[in-house]
Amino acid sequence: MKTKRLILLALEELLDKFRFDEITVIQLANQAAISRATFYRHFTDKYEVANWYYRLKAEAVFQDERNKTPYDIFYGLSKFMGEDDKNFMQVMMNQKDDQNSFFNFVSNTFYDFWKQKYESKMARELTTQEAFDLAVWSLGGAEVWKHKLNNEVIDPQEMGELFDKSMPLWLVNVSE
Repeated sequence: MKTKRLILLALEELLDKFRFDEITVIQLANQAAISRATFYRHFTDKYEVANWYYRLKAEAVFQDERNKTPYDIFYGLSKFMGEDDKNFMQVMMNQKDDQNSFFNFVSNTFYDFWKQKYESKMARELTTQEAFDLAVWSLGGAEVWKHKLNNEVIDPQEMGELFDKSMPLWLVNVSE
């Protein structure tokens, strides 16, 4: 874990000087004072470093017991994405969908989180329609974020309210 954190710190330092697409694995390894081989023992490429970071931040939001409603979760994620980490925003916005993007990760995690909550509370699996509704809500939410980030600054409170109000009705009682 220590080496992974060194690599992450190296990426943060390099992002202060270069755009993400200009940074190479060799630069990351040199900045972290490790060999290229050591880098590859921990990550497959620079995108995986960024994704690992996103996962740490997003998992903290999902695992925080105070975050019980969609508002809480989307507020927390929007705060991280819109205010807390300007350097990593450029990484996030420049990822291709085939690079295991943060938006895919969030939508999948969000889907799994609410699916588990619902199935646990209702003691049954989602119906096909419910699974579809939840997928549309989860994927649509990630796409709305992406669109807003491309066009304006995200207001965490606004994003939390939008996602809270757009929740499928059958899921409302699970979040209470």
